[in-house]
Amino acid sequence: RRILRRGATPAALRLYDDDVLQAQRESADLLQLAVEAGEVSILDVLVVQRELLDGLLGHLEARLDLARTQARVLAAVDRPQTTPLSELGR
Repeated sequence: RRILRRGATPAALRLYDDDVLQAQRESADLLQLAVEAGEVSILDVLVVQRELLDGLLGHLEARLDLARTQARVLAAVDRPQTTPLSELGR
């Protein structure tokens, strides 16, 4: 999570969206099936839920870091905060 926080980019957000959060959700779903079958304890459930929450927190932190970076860039070039960064090079 620390690496993504330092380099919050759209790619970091895609990594969270496409890989991290999806894998954690699948793990939680599989764990639910194991719970229903009586194969795991409630402690196992709590551990996976905590991991999912940590993943969600990392995603939110990456989004926040990206938004702050975009705001700083736009402020540095004296552009409105609603300006898409893709328009800066024009």
